Amino acid sequence: MELVGEQIEAFQDNQTYIDDLKDLVGVPLTLTQGFKTAIGEDWLFWGLPTKPVLYINYSEKLYRVQEIINKKHYENPSEDYDPSGKLKAIAVQEAKTDKIYFAVFSCLMATTWYYLSL
Repeated sequence: MELVGEQIEAFQDNQTYIDDLKDLVGVPLTLTQGFKTAIGEDWLFWGLPTKPVLYINYSEKLYRVQEIINKKHYENPSEDYDPSGKLKAIAVQEAKTDKIYFAVFSCLMATTWYYLSL
């Protein structure tokens, strides 16, 4: 339970364990935004072994916690690092293909199980 709580806190704070040790934090997110950023946008597929649509800004500026509290040097959180949307479109297409493969595999396994149980 401690590890689950720690991961939920990391999603909400937009902060990795290493960033926590360095006292750095990303742009504050809501818990829902944090989950979508880390796990993917399609919540129906979070528990299934499919590729999620991740829209992670790896070049996001990190701030000291005190800067966030004082709102000093705080950039616009809506900055988009992919203005053309090309990276997100690629991620969406890969995720869609992976979900189709998973659905076909699941149907084949269910059909096989059905005929073997007769």
